[in-house]
Amino acid sequence: MRTCISLLFVLVLFSCAPKKVNFEVSNLLCEYLTNPIGIETMSPRLSWKMKTERRGSSQSSYHIMVASDETLLQKNLPDLWDSGIQKSDNSTQIEYKGKPLQPGMKVFWKVQIRSN
Repeated sequence: MRTCISLLFVLVLFSCAPKKVNFEVSNLLCEYLTNPIGIETMSPRLSWKMKTERRGSSQSSYHIMVASDETLLQKNLPDLWDSGIQKSDNSTQIEYKGKPLQPGMKVFWKVQIRSN
């Protein structure tokens, strides 16, 4: 009897646990362009969209990382700018505030977001 009650309690706990919300970041833009070549500003603005199927979900924070090499970015080692976690639902026109960019320089960036 105790085993049955314990098992029932565990099942009730799992059924009441909040479901994980799946979302992804898409449409990364720099100065309104996808993979731009030749940006003429030293502080380009970055934007993205959050895609989710769950109604009412929204971004609660973001973390932008910018690197001079794609390998550094894959290892989460940004050498140009790390915004840190910013509690904000803003995902448009976030101004780059890292090390000065040089003409002809290749730059890679990514954003991680959290949802409410």
